[in-house]
Amino acid sequence: MRALPFLTVFVASLTPLAFASCAEEVESPPTGSVASAGGGTSSSDASSADATSTGTGDTTASSSGQGGASGTGGAGGAASGTGGDATTNSSSGVGGCAPYANTITIDGTNDFDATDDAFATTTGSFTGYVSWDANYVYFGLDGTDVGQNDSNKFLLVYLGGPNGTTTGQVYNTQQPTLPFAAAYCLRWKGDNTLTQLQTWNGAAWGDGTWSATGNVFQNGTFVELRVARADLGDPDTLPVHVSMINEVSNGQATFGGVFLERATGIQ
Repeated sequence: MRALPFLTVFVASLTPLAFASCAEEVESPPTGSVASAGGGTSSSDASSADATSTGTGDTTASSSGQGGASGTGGAGGAASGTGGDATTNSSSGVGGCAPYANTITIDGTNDFDATDDAFATTTGSFTGYVSWDANYVYFGLDGTDVGQNDSNKFLLVYLGGPNGTTTGQVYNTQQPTLPFAAAYCLRWKGDNTLTQLQTWNGAAWGDGTWSATGNVFQNGTFVELRVARADLGDPDTLPVHVSMINEVSNGQATFGGVFLERATGIQ
């Protein structure tokens, strides 16, 4: 799989995912794995910076995944002019590098780009998806648990933002420590009865006024969601952590994890 020019998966240092940038250099991620635990600490992702959760008396499954591949991006813009004056034709500013964009139709059909938008997860049989355009950020997950109509399972997408927290939400006895300060949590319940964009108010996680109408669709083992960039404060960069959890007693687990961050060389 070819990674986006400005994305790497499962790397230890944190620099956020970039929306409209050219990359000159991309870090190569290490192989990732997720630890199993029975009444101890369970890791939801593959690197030392990834989220961990602690529980008691429960058993989590062990799985492993491979991080995304590195890539090199950046196409120059066209310049023209007369009399010694040049103008640059660019949608992203000086340098003429157009931002990546892929608009996803939220209809249950997986139209994420299989090369640029798909990412391996901490569970080998699951695939995570992230993309964006000028107006929305899009997320998807494909895996067997998505299609089980299970009210004990949640897809959780933590998103960075100002005045955020590294403390995730509690599900039964699981509570992750995040690798970045998250200000938002997009969550989808496995029986498709609840989709919310929650926000951190400085002291606790709370439900916001965001409407899921037209912004989520589940079809079999695949679910896709979108959030308007305006609802996230119109960020230029965005740390992202995606995982699925099972909160049922004696079966708690965190799996299907994807952690995205910006590579070096962003202009």
